[in-house]
Amino acid sequence: MAVNPDITILLDLYGEMLTEKERDTLEYYYNDDLSLKEIADNESAARRFRRDMGYASDSPSERDTITRQGVRDTIKRAEKKLMDYDSKLQLVEKYSRLSQKLDSLEQCVASIDEFNRRHGCYREISDNITLIGLIVEELREDI
Repeated sequence: MAVNPDITILLDLYGEMLTEKERDTLEYYYNDDLSLKEIADNESAARRFRRDMGYASDSPSERDTITRQGVRDTIKRAEKKLMDYDSKLQLVEKYSRLSQKLDSLEQCVASIDEFNRRHGCYREISDNITLIGLIVEELREDI
């Protein structure tokens, strides 16, 4: 199955909107790089363990095993949900635009800093350059 690298970004942004099963399956597939078979085997083992320990199953019709096709269907359904969320909310595009603007701001700050160093190195300008740099770093951490 072809891997879509954009899904990891969408999973970070919208993962909490998926069911736990969908989110876990995508994380296993994209972040942990497990194969469909490995995910199916792990989920089947977890189901058997829950049954053996006397925990109620997730649904009355839940079987002890899941197939690779079942895992693939879960992945495809979750991927579609993530893409639908992003087509409506467009957070990836907003993130990209904001990141580009922060890059431009950093370039402007570097240019002003260089100019200030060549032409007198005024303390107020240096202090404000440092402050702007810290604000840009904080904004990058927030996005």
